[in-house]
Amino acid sequence: MQKQIVIPAAILAICIIPAYLTAVEPEWTVFPDTTLRPQLRSAMALSDHADIGPRISVKRRPIMEPSEQPAEIARRHFDRMTAVSQIKPAAPKTEVADEEEGEESIDVVKATPVLAKMYEALFNMQDKLYEEAIPKLEWVIAEDPTLLEAWEGLGWAYWSTGQKQKSKQLWERLLALAPYSPMPYNLLGMLATGEGDLKKAGLFYEKSLQIDPNQYETRFMLAQNQVWQGKLDKALPDLRELLKQDPDRLDIRLELARGMIANQEYEESLEHWTIIRQTAPDNVDYLLDEGKALLFIGDLKGAADNAERALELDKGNIRAIELRADIAEYSNKPADAIKELKIVIEMTENKIFKSRLMRRLALLYLDLNKTDSVNYPLQLCIDAGRKSIDLNARDITMRLFLGEVYLLDKNFHSARNQFELVLRDF
Repeated sequence: MQKQIVIPAAILAICIIPAYLTAVEPEWTVFPDTTLRPQLRSAMALSDHADIGPRISVKRRPIMEPSEQPAEIARRHFDRMTAVSQIKPAAPKTEVADEEEGEESIDVVKATPVLAKMYEALFNMQDKLYEEAIPKLEWVIAEDPTLLEAWEGLGWAYWSTGQKQKSKQLWERLLALAPYSPMPYNLLGMLATGEGDLKKAGLFYEKSLQIDPNQYETRFMLAQNQVWQGKLDKALPDLRELLKQDPDRLDIRLELARGMIANQEYEESLEHWTIIRQTAPDNVDYLLDEGKALLFIGDLKGAADNAERALELDKGNIRAIELRADIAEYSNKPADAIKELKIVIEMTENKIFKSRLMRRLALLYLDLNKTDSVNYPLQLCIDAGRKSIDLNARDITMRLFLGEVYLLDKNFHSARNQFELVLRDF
């Protein structure tokens, strides 16, 4: 009789579970601040900077602007989803070994061929051998379609090899087969996020939560999605509740703090930035986000200190340079602001960004001309506007602005040329 090889359950669990939980690209989960969550089955990756960050311009309320590719967010959420218990590997078939006299009985586990192949494929994914993992996972699904983690892994293997359409088709098949499981809705929501379709992603997350409202990670994904869409009245209460349930979740605290800035809750957001900065004092993005909040409450010195520290850590950082420009404009000293803007403009070689700064300089010159036309003639505004256009010739708004300034200066010929150029070329 052929002898069957059995493996003690504890040893098999030690070997299999880490492979399952880490069966994604390590680069998806390596961020500056990572902490182990005892209640989870894996180390939880925390956000590297805000997935979305507020920006300001003179006399405007901050708006939310993406600062990270949605695909990276989707990948990070996938790692979270695999880490939490709502996505569980199928229980392998067990077989109890014969007890020997005088020995305590122990449970042993024998992996079936299908399970063994699936775990082998997940090891391949851990090693970034996606091409090797794909046929194995395809075989696993054909043999046992109930192994949901195989569908999940195969979809991300397709994604990692540039076959995003196959990922979508695969998970749509899973949705047709398991319409009462939250997993396909979560996966399709992450896929829609990666494609930039935030509205569609939000609908998938909402459907998933209708099936199981207790999914912590899906609740976070939905709240984050709502922040990105500007639905702060819905997102902020949910983020507060999520953080209350797990105060150690830095990624949730970050999203909440940034959402508060966008919702003009500046002082309240600073309470969170104090905690966030303690975890990573020299994180440039955290410095600048806190600096924005300090700026909005009128603490220009605190904001300036954060901007300078950020530039020490990352010379030429565009966000830090723009924060300095914001501070200059908010100082209510336009003449000093012009001097500071001229310094800031020379700190970057990025033509588009420099064009934006020149636009701000032109606006300052125009404001000063209204109260002191002798020292600040319109020609200074015109010169700054021309330089802005030289750096970004496709800036329609600046061309129209320059045409209007020409009209104020009674230079009707130049104004007409600007307006005709816009009508002809744009």
